[in-house]
Amino acid sequence: MLPLRLKPSSNLHPTSLTVQLLLALLFITVIVSTAAGFIMRDFERGYLTSRLNMENERKFDLLVYATTDDIISQDIPRIDTTIHNLIQSDSTLLSLQILNSAGRALFNWHREQQKPGDRKTQAFTRQLQLEGEDFGTFSAVWDLSAADRKINQHGFMFAAAIGTICLTMSLLFYTLITRLIILPLKRMGARLAEFRHGVFDRVIRLPAFTPLELRELETSVNQLGELMTQKEQYNIEREAAHAAAVAANRTKSEFLANVSHDLRTPLNAIIGFSDTMRMGIFGSIENPRYRDYIEYINNSGVHLLSIINDILDISKIQSGKMSLEESKVDLLQTIEASLVLLYARAREGGVRIVKKLPARLPFIRADERKLKQILLNLVTNSVKYTPFGGSVTISASVNRDLGVLVTVADTGIGIAADQIKTALEPFAQIENAYTRRETGTGLGLPIAKALIELHGGTFELTSEVGVGTFIQFSLPASRLLEPSSTAEIVEFGPFRANTG
Repeated sequence: MLPLRLKPSSNLHPTSLTVQLLLALLFITVIVSTAAGFIMRDFERGYLTSRLNMENERKFDLLVYATTDDIISQDIPRIDTTIHNLIQSDSTLLSLQILNSAGRALFNWHREQQKPGDRKTQAFTRQLQLEGEDFGTFSAVWDLSAADRKINQHGFMFAAAIGTICLTMSLLFYTLITRLIILPLKRMGARLAEFRHGVFDRVIRLPAFTPLELRELETSVNQLGELMTQKEQYNIEREAAHAAAVAANRTKSEFLANVSHDLRTPLNAIIGFSDTMRMGIFGSIENPRYRDYIEYINNSGVHLLSIINDILDISKIQSGKMSLEESKVDLLQTIEASLVLLYARAREGGVRIVKKLPARLPFIRADERKLKQILLNLVTNSVKYTPFGGSVTISASVNRDLGVLVTVADTGIGIAADQIKTALEPFAQIENAYTRRETGTGLGLPIAKALIELHGGTFELTSEVGVGTFIQFSLPASRLLEPSSTAEIVEFGPFRANTG
């Protein structure tokens, strides 16, 4: 038997569980660390921005408070001195503008390093009023870029720290999973692979810290190995037993064939001499008791020869040595000749033989002696197991396509459905009160079935206890030697021909 090869479910190259687990952990690490960095950055940005806003607003209030008197008095030199001192102490201040109530600039300063529009800034503007009188406007802009850069840098550092921690934990988790799950699975997979090479008796042992589920799987794999070992041993023993049975059957067949040949020679002499004595060829025997003994001797010899012939036939069939001696056979005449031999026995048992035969049947190519043996076995079996007052019906028909169909139906004791197989086995007999009264070897039906199949035909048997048995056999159309004038076919079914 060729090994079974399963096609992969997809065209993708499969990867190991180790690689998949490592990639999954790396992916989770990147996602977690990135998300943590962004969350931390946004949180710090919101917190520090609010603090910077409060701080710059405080600075602005101080500037306004420090210069309010100078602005009201419009003392520009004093304003310059105060503002420049503050500018030198605050590097984040970008611009400062003071306008009087007429809109004229009292002070206007911008840091030269970079345009304010290129930075992230925060602006404050306030009207200077005293007792309802407007004295001007104070405006200031602070640079928040450095603080924003520090926030982003801190967020990235935090994300890197989280990523390092996650990566370290992932590697530890990967190592743990590899030791606890992946390596035991690989060992069990390798053990299962050994089954294909016939290694069944090795036992795997997983580490003590292996999870319970894998322990159960380990037990199952070891038990499977034990079962495979037992199965292998059973197969070896079965093959040895089969070889022994074949050899014994061959020896039995050869023995039966040899014994049958050895027994037939003296039996033929016994039958021949008893026939000579019974017919009085060399003088009559006056004593009636001697005549009865001679009759018994002759009948017993004929019966024993019949049994030996059956045993010889079944031995040849089982050993495949049975062959056909085919010739041109008149089917109708063969059926009639076979029935003639059974009329006397049927009358003794009170059984009526009914013929349903057409006026003409075609010639066929067959072994005439074996065909007659088939008919005798089937009809004899039906007559033997049909009670007094019953009937046995023989019918035949031919079809150019289907071939020859012959049926033997009786109103006998019948066979239970679960015993039909037994009835068709050599030397097997169905045990019941009626069959125990009849003698026989149980070879009639098996020999008839084997001879029909040797002709290339088919054999069908249906039966019902207390109703009767219906047997139909066929010979293939290729055995017809002339066209048939009979087109009607007897339909197969229980007891269809058992009328009239």
